[in-house]
Amino acid sequence: MTAEHEAPEREPAAVPELQPPIELTEAALEALLFVAERPLSRREVAALFGSDRAVVDARLGDLEVSLHGRGIRLALSGDRVELVTAPDAGALIARYVGTDAIRLSP
Repeated sequence: MTAEHEAPEREPAAVPELQPPIELTEAALEALLFVAERPLSRREVAALFGSDRAVVDARLGDLEVSLHGRGIRLALSGDRVELVTAPDAGALIARYVGTDAIRLSP
């Protein structure tokens, strides 16, 4: 092959840099938990936001208070957190999904 037909050299893959932290607001935390397909650990939440555990715990407390009396609740189970429907919405949710309220998880 001549020089003009040689494949161009590829640059080495960039080394991933640490991503800048994202402000851990109540709204951002709620959005994350809303789209999460499974309960998240507090450590995962802290890593995603580039925050520390104390800030995560504070925001979780704020969110729990904000959601009190609403149709969505914050469920805390050990180190795991997730959004769940309020227990008093069980009959309506069961009607919507076409199942008995008793069969829904708590």
